Amino acid sequence: MKIAFQTSKYNNTSLIEEIKTAKKNRLDYFDIFFDTWSPEDLTDCEKKYITTCKKEGMIFSIHLPIIDYSKVDENFKSYIEFINEIIPYSVTIHFNTLSYSTIEYFLASINSKVFFSIENTIPDKNFLYESDYLTFMKEVSSKYNVYSTFDIGHCVVNKYDLIQYFNSIIDSDIRISTFHIHDNDGIQDMHKALGEGTISYKKLFNEYKKTNLDSLFIIEHWTNNCMSLQALRNEK
Repeated sequence: MKIAFQTSKYNNTSLIEEIKTAKKNRLDYFDIFFDTWSPEDLTDCEKKYITTCKKEGMIFSIHLPIIDYSKVDENFKSYIEFINEIIPYSVTIHFNTLSYSTIEYFLASINSKVFFSIENTIPDKNFLYESDYLTFMKEVSSKYNVYSTFDIGHCVVNKYDLIQYFNSIIDSDIRISTFHIHDNDGIQDMHKALGEGTISYKKLFNEYKKTNLDSLFIIEHWTNNCMSLQALRNEK
């Protein structure tokens, strides 16, 4: 099972220390979430460390910022340059404002080895096309070489049955490259450790094992992230 920690703007920890924490926990993957920051904010030291880690075998993934993707923006270029520099496993983008033109722009601009992955959001609606996630993904998967980033917490807050929804994605031939892993109470998007909420994550892992997927599981919280890491490792 491929597992990653993710950057967090809330933990008062530098990017380098975050990556070192992942390495100490024997993780070969690490997710860089551009949460209100951009590649232009990276220091030379951080860039050098990322390059060194990549040479040593660490594989990165990218979470693009939560912004408006209804139109192609000049500011996308810095992210594309960074993506093509480090060639991440996957690039995650939220679906709620995502347009077909933006999908086409990214697919034409980033390295073809990268899984361009579209994430389910709260609420479950693309505001451009008045479409829910499953309908949207069926449509774009038939047109473009795209993947799903399946956020289990978002699914539950949207009041879907996690197992039924996961199987609906699989039955629709939508390819899941990436999972976002965290727990909640079914009401708020709390990003807690697995076991601290009510999500039936063990049932999900059992369903996952029935597929031929080889997805990346990104732990999307920093507090008690080792609890989620152990829960994932217990499911191997």
